[in-house]
Amino acid sequence: MLRFLDGFDDLSTGTLGQRYQNELGSVEGNPLGGSWLRLNDGVDQIHKFPFQSSEDVIVGALIRPDPYSKGPAGDNPLIGIGNYTDNWHVNVLVGYRSDGSICVWSPWWKFSFSTPAQLRAVAACGLRLYGYQYLEFRAFCDSVSGSIEIRLNGETILKKTGLDLVNDSGAAGWDFLYIVGRGGTNGKHYFDNIYVCDGSGSVANDFLGPILIETLLPSGSGFYSGWSPSPTAANFENVDEVPPDNDATYVQTTTVGTRDSYAYSDLLTTGCMLGMVLWASGSGTSASVRGLSRLGGSDLLYEVMEINGAFKYGYTPIQRDERPGGGVWTVNDVNNAEFGIEFVG
Repeated sequence: MLRFLDGFDDLSTGTLGQRYQNELGSVEGNPLGGSWLRLNDGVDQIHKFPFQSSEDVIVGALIRPDPYSKGPAGDNPLIGIGNYTDNWHVNVLVGYRSDGSICVWSPWWKFSFSTPAQLRAVAACGLRLYGYQYLEFRAFCDSVSGSIEIRLNGETILKKTGLDLVNDSGAAGWDFLYIVGRGGTNGKHYFDNIYVCDGSGSVANDFLGPILIETLLPSGSGFYSGWSPSPTAANFENVDEVPPDNDATYVQTTTVGTRDSYAYSDLLTTGCMLGMVLWASGSGTSASVRGLSRLGGSDLLYEVMEINGAFKYGYTPIQRDERPGGGVWTVNDVNNAEFGIEFVG
């Protein structure tokens, strides 16, 4: 089941901290199109993002490792997962060594890269340093039958079972994503098209392969316009900025059950729809809203998202088979649908 997506196209360097629990690093233009995350040179940078806990987690990301201006050195962590109840310890971390070989470490402690971590596996195939590639891994949490599989550009390069991959606290599963920058002096790590899934459900429950994430923005008013717009009359014109302009323009309500919906720009690509994430940014101290979609005169409400604190993001994953009227989402459906929110409280 899809838990998280990010293409960074709706963020800026200044708004990273509204979505991730660290705001270091920068959002820059990706030469391949859109934006991506660059973690700062020569500094240990960790971006944390929570998701629903699972013992079986799949992670993918487009990466470009630029570890050193004059050749890489040392261990370079890239991306990992852990558990909040372990005091944000990273329990599974995937990265690379000076020769580009892909490694798995467990555990790797919070903000303590000098602490020795156990090397669990080394892949026969390595990363292409200073180049673009799509890296994925799948980890299963168990003290005896834990497992790890790593894929590079859609091909399995490592698969190992019988590992001790557990949380120190004894909690079942992992519930947050780590994105790490540690390329040494003048080193950089770039990330884009990130996803997190788990093994549950009937869709998006395995490797998704190299994926492309598009960010769509409101482009017109929808069927619902119950939230009060400010300062312009059209509701969508107050929620279509990149990055969000906080409380300069917004829609608001205090009435439970009130809905606002918007038409969106069309997708630029074709292919199979794997899922979506609906993001909402709020300026209240806290609020609960539901994401909604509307297609062909039918509505579908999604799980409640919490917006905690001023100018923080809430999000709702939309599964491929969570479509108004049934069936699965297609590109044409997305292009003809409205998306919006309902106020819960």
